[in-house]
Amino acid sequence: MQRTAIVWVLAFAGFGVIMALHAHVCVLKAMDEQSPLDQLASEISGTIVYSRHRYIYKVVIGDWKPIELGEGEYARWGPDGEKIAVYDRRKIFAMDVDGSNRKLVTDEGWSRHGCPIEFHTNGREIIFIRRNKRGLWAVDIFSGKMRILADLHDYAGEPGISADGTRMVARVGSTAYAIDLAKKTDFRYVNALRACSSGISPDGKWLMNNRMGNIAMDIRSWDGKELKVLRATICQPDEEWDNHHWSNHNDYICTQGGKRGDIYVIRVSAGRCTRVTWVGRAVYPDLYVAGTLATTDF
Repeated sequence: MQRTAIVWVLAFAGFGVIMALHAHVCVLKAMDEQSPLDQLASEISGTIVYSRHRYIYKVVIGDWKPIELGEGEYARWGPDGEKIAVYDRRKIFAMDVDGSNRKLVTDEGWSRHGCPIEFHTNGREIIFIRRNKRGLWAVDIFSGKMRILADLHDYAGEPGISADGTRMVARVGSTAYAIDLAKKTDFRYVNALRACSSGISPDGKWLMNNRMGNIAMDIRSWDGKELKVLRATICQPDEEWDNHHWSNHNDYICTQGGKRGDIYVIRVSAGRCTRVTWVGRAVYPDLYVAGTLATTDF
């Protein structure tokens, strides 16, 4: 009995040492990443919304602590940073930035794979995939009135829109399309088998997509003449990324890590990726940068 007791004491002591070392490593790791986080916070005043276990959270760049905003997925910032759009089980809501005044806008959101949404840059509408309807739709957050934006294809999701509201992107399956709303035309801007995470810069000059199994991001000009490739090796420690979303600032893109699932901010011009959360299993991020101009180039 005495030997058994000694064994148990040593086992618990060993477990305690392991846990203490693990906590120490986490603290050191956080300290290592505090410097790049501080640098990012010195460049922009930014706030990110993201989903985790079907709840929406908000985190200010430079602060590790997230704030819960209620149930939902696919949270998206309004163009002035004063409203957030949220999808939750076929329903689409608009709410204030602290999660209050949550209002049901429509219950016709697509459901098979969720419903990626986007806040229209007019500040009055939410862009979404409508259940059992073809194309991209917009619903007025005040009246609930709907209108069709583009019906050239049976778009599947991840809509993005330029700041002036004239250009969009969306997927058809895993093929990314660029949409000219003024001309009512679209074109397939990437032929890769995996072209998810479609996106468009605020100034409408650049298109984005994920490829090569979440290890590369292509950023190309609208006319296809220029191409910039960012590798997920800069996304540390995840080393993979997914569900990219262009912020309201041309030079900053938000993404989720493909392994652990933390949220990162990419500065395109610097080819730099900075982790901004420490929670894991965080998805569908969107970054709002205060006081920025949509025409800022990288």
